[in-house]
Amino acid sequence: MCARGRFNVWMPESIAALLKGACRALRAAAKRWMWAEDCLVALAEHFIETYKHLLAWAKTLQRRIRARDRHVCQVPGCSRAAVHAHHINPRSQGGTDDEWNLISLCALCRARHKAHYAEWWIMPRAIAPPVGGDLVLRGIIRAPPGRRGASPLA
Repeated sequence: MCARGRFNVWMPESIAALLKGACRALRAAAKRWMWAEDCLVALAEHFIETYKHLLAWAKTLQRRIRARDRHVCQVPGCSRAAVHAHHINPRSQGGTDDEWNLISLCALCRARHKAHYAEWWIMPRAIAPPVGGDLVLRGIIRAPPGRRGASPLA
């Protein structure tokens, strides 16, 4: 791409016609010639400007779980920033996507959990009940006592 100075994109004919029309409209609005790459940049900027207000409202399940756990890894002894919402009971073993079955983990603890899945165990922890609800016990993924400080790939 760099050596030839060309960039080829394969797309359905209908999309190519739509893109061609959008470039034509951009050139007409700018009242000047615009190269294809300038048109693509202008289209991308317009898209971001038009839909950026929706980004603030995108409360995905991952974000809700990390916010609930204050963006901190929930493995005992770890204080790193949480970057993943991880299943306590894996979906492959009947776990669900419910909030009580998800926990915030940092990248390292998640890698350790995946590398030594059979060696990790669940430690119960009480979480605040909803208003008028019962106390709920939730598991925390924790390394067994003999594995503390060991390399996750050992």
